Amino acid sequence: MADGRAAGARAVREGAVGNKNGAADVSAVIEVAGQSEADVLVGRYREPLRRFFERRLRSRADAEDLAQDVLVRLARQRLLIPQTRPAYIFLTARSVLLDQLRRNRIRMRGDQPQEDEAAREAPSAERICDAQERVQRVSQLMERLTPRAKQVFTMQRIDGLTYTEIAQALGITMGTVEKHMSTALRFLVQHLDEIEG
Repeated sequence: MADGRAAGARAVREGAVGNKNGAADVSAVIEVAGQSEADVLVGRYREPLRRFFERRLRSRADAEDLAQDVLVRLARQRLLIPQTRPAYIFLTARSVLLDQLRRNRIRMRGDQPQEDEAAREAPSAERICDAQERVQRVSQLMERLTPRAKQVFTMQRIDGLTYTEIAQALGITMGTVEKHMSTALRFLVQHLDEIEG
């Protein structure tokens, strides 16, 4: 069983190149999250994610690609850590699945006008209201962060600045930026139930 988990972790690290959904090589990203933690989490979630996708898509190859995409996303966001809740992992999987289903639907329609697609994809008033409520809940939770963690999180996730740009702007080290981002993300993941309502 342990050999299977280690092989699964290697597959995520080595298999990201050439993924038909365009996932980048994640070896460096996963190593940042901590080699042993990433191996354990990849081993724990790779197969359940694959089954999640295969039940919905009925394609093992697509399921394996999408499971990898979820692990890549989590690694890039530095959330391939033990504190990440399974609910968040599968919420990410659901998002990846919806993206794939949209791409499939667009491919099947082929040459329909883009305006029609945009009109059909426009969010309903209910979805807009739900999203606004979630944003409000996140904003309220962020008030409970330290001012610096909140500032770093906002600069990175809202303003789109890199860690280097944040460090330079605030006159702090990259390690301090990473520490504050980690604190903010860990806090939000721990309070995911409050965000989802």
